[in-house]
Amino acid sequence: MIADPVEAWAYFFRQADAMTTDEIQQRFNCPAFTEAAQVLDMTQRPQQHRSQYEQRLKAQRDERARMQYAVDQARLEGEALGEARAEARGRISILRKILGGEPESLDSLSLEQLTVIEKELQNQLRERGI
Repeated sequence: MIADPVEAWAYFFRQADAMTTDEIQQRFNCPAFTEAAQVLDMTQRPQQHRSQYEQRLKAQRDERARMQYAVDQARLEGEALGEARAEARGRISILRKILGGEPESLDSLSLEQLTVIEKELQNQLRERGI
């Protein structure tokens, strides 16, 4: 195995066409060289095989992009929900202080539960004329 990356790539470019993908993988033991050997191998195949290979690569990239989009959307939704819950807890805290009530932990409650509590406290304020 060649330790210097520049020498390794130079050797690869000089000798790759005389080596199989397996030989390249054994000699270099590096994913970058294995991928380069696979691409080189694919470029030497008939057009139909290359087209199928490119379609598979495109499908893989598309799937990765869809997954990343889903992850990003889930993160944004989670952040928005967290902010909404924090705001609701803040409003409830203020309403309880106004009504002279004792603070309770609201951390484990859902947004829907917090909304119900907030409405109940607002009704109490109206009933007291505050």
